[in-house]
Amino acid sequence: MRGPKGTNVTVTIQREGEPELLDYTITRDVIKIKSVPYAGMLDDQVGYVRLAQFSEDSSKELREAVSKAQGPGHAEDDP
Repeated sequence: MRGPKGTNVTVTIQREGEPELLDYTITRDVIKIKSVPYAGMLDDQVGYVRLAQFSEDSSKELREAVSKAQGPGHAEDDP
C-alpha cells in the first residue's frame, strides 16, 4: 500500500466461508527487494546466483554474492 512510511492503513479482507469482513491495520514501511535473493555453490566447481531484477544495486549485490559463494581465498577478477 503506497503512502508515507510509518502511517497506518486498514485493509478489509473477505474470506470464503467467513460471514464477516475482517479488518487488519498495518503500518507502512519501505520494503527493500534484493536483486540477488539467493546465491550458493551447487558443488565444488559450479555456483548458482539468482538475479531476480535489475536495479541500481544489482552489480554490487552480484559481486558480493559471487565472492561469498566462492569463499575465502578466491581472488576477484575485477578490483
